[in-house]
Order: sequence, then structure tokens, then C-alpha cells
Amino acid sequence: LEIGITSSIRGKVHDEGSFTLPGKLLLDFIQTLPEGTVTFEQKDNDIVITCGKHMGKLRGVPADDFPLIPKMEEGKPCLIPLQEFLNSLQSVASAIALNETRPEISGCLFRFSGKEFTLVGTDSFRLSEKKLSLTNNPYTGKNVIIPIRTVQELIKMLSSAMKGLDSPETVTIAISDSQILFSLDSIELLSRIIEGTYPDYTQIIPSSFVTKVSLSKHDLLQAVKSVSLFAEAGISDVTLSGKKKSLVIESGGGQSGEGSAEIDASITGDSFNLTLNSRYLHDALMTMSNEELTLSVNSADTPCMLTPEDATVKYLYI
Repeated sequence: LEIGITSSIRGKVHDEGSFTLPGKLLLDFIQTLPEGTVTFEQKDNDIVITCGKHMGKLRGVPADDFPLIPKMEEGKPCLIPLQEFLNSLQSVASAIALNETRPEISGCLFRFSGKEFTLVGTDSFRLSEKKLSLTNNPYTGKNVIIPIRTVQELIKMLSSAMKGLDSPETVTIAISDSQILFSLDSIELLSRIIEGTYPDYTQIIPSSFVTKVSLSKHDLLQAVKSVSLFAEAGISDVTLSGKKKSLVIESGGGQSGEGSAEIDASITGDSFNLTLNSRYLHDALMTMSNEELTLSVNSADTPCMLTPEDATVKYLYI
């Protein structure tokens, strides 16, 4: 009961009623039907579904047995552009911890500050932060942690809405002490909020860097994909080194062999040599929508950072 979704669609109702059906079977059956009007009719403990010459009879249970989705008091809504919100969720989702051994980082942090809305995800090995501008912010000063499953369902819901012919432009967010509500036209997603305090992640973001590398996202991504094939199984390490006007990516030395790639780059500062988890680096690059990126480095044993070259895009991946 940590999450509930309510959706309404248009239809012609001859007799009002309610019933509970097995979700997977219903979806699988509906997807096999031809184009046309679908009719639902309750007969005792069954729902008969017909469409053209197709018929299915699904066994269900009375609606009274369905868990009650709690209602949330209407508060001041916060409006966020749909496309920007979806992109931001996708940007931070890969960095969120997938286990609940540390509940406070097993979700996405929402920070509301003035006209700025910040999303943060971390699993203690990597960190992603995305900032958006708001036209209204009734929750300024509020920090809430949203479960990873809620983030995943939100991404599905918003992605589906974007494919519609008349997709809405904004998502409405309302927050109470223990719940958060996302509204999108006829769909509402209600989720619990994770209790606890999110760690002060800003402490690990370096304030300055010794070296900055300007490079192409496409070139680095292709190099990482190629070279990581030779990385040691279970470790997936690749080594990055900056030399003059190029970045060298290397891995291997084990039973599978070794690989290397050299890409064009503009390097400002000292030369460097650092080892990174290729999967983490790949995930970071996949979240970047900008083609021109900056890799910022201090030393081999301190965090490095990926950011878009475009300073107006407030996004970073540690």
C-alpha cells in the first residue's frame, strides 16, 4: 500500500457498479482484441468482456475486497512542465539505491527552494542532481524522499502521456505530511513518503577542479561500450587518462584480453589517470541529453563529475 494509481476513461455506462479483476490477465486479454468498442458486463462473480466476435469471461472478486486508497487533503498545488519533469526523473533514476538497507537513499529526494525544484538520486557510489525552475512553489523549504518504485511508475505514466495526441503540458504535485500526489489529467498517483533525513550530499560535490575535459558524449559512450567488453568480470573497471588533446580509455589485462580507444578532447589543466566503473559511467552518459559534455577531475581517489557544456542545464553526475 505504498502506492496507488487511479485512472478514469470515457465510456457509456448503462448500469453503474464496481468490480475487481486480475490486472495482468485483463491487460493481456485487452491487448489481443481488435479495434472497436469493448463491452464489460457483470454476471454473478464474472465479468464478460466482448469486442466484435471476441469474448472473455474473467473471474474476479467484489469491489468491497479491494484495498481502500487513502484520500489526501487538497493543498496548494505545484505545477511542473511534464517534459522537463519526465527528463529529470529519467536523469536521476539510475543513481538511486535499489535496496532498502538504507531507506533514506532508496528513493529520490525532492527539494523545494524558492523558485527552484531539485531532484537527487544516489546509491553512495554515484550521485545525480537535476535542478528545474518553477513558476510557483508553495512547498519552498520542504524536502521529501519518494520511493524508487514510485519514480519508476511515474516515468511509465508520464512517458505514456507524452505519446498521446493531446498530452497535458503540466504535472500537478500536492504534498502532505506522509503522502505525495501526482495528477495528470484523468490519472492520479498517490505515494507514501519515505521517513528519514536524506544525507547532506552537497558535501561530496567538489567546489573546484584541477582538470576539465570537454568532449563528445557520443564519442565517449561508444568508447566505453567498446573498451568495457574487455573489463574484468564483476569489476567492470575502465581507466581514463588525459593527454594533450585526447582522452584515452583502456581496460583489460585479464583472460578476455584488453581494449583501448582514443577520442578527441579539449583538456584544461593537469594530466590525469583515473579508474571508473564502466557501468556507472555508461549510465551517466545515457542520462545526458546534451551532446557536448565536461568531465571534471581532481585526482584518482576523489570524485569526478560529468556535466553538460551548456551552463543553463543544471545537471551533474558524480
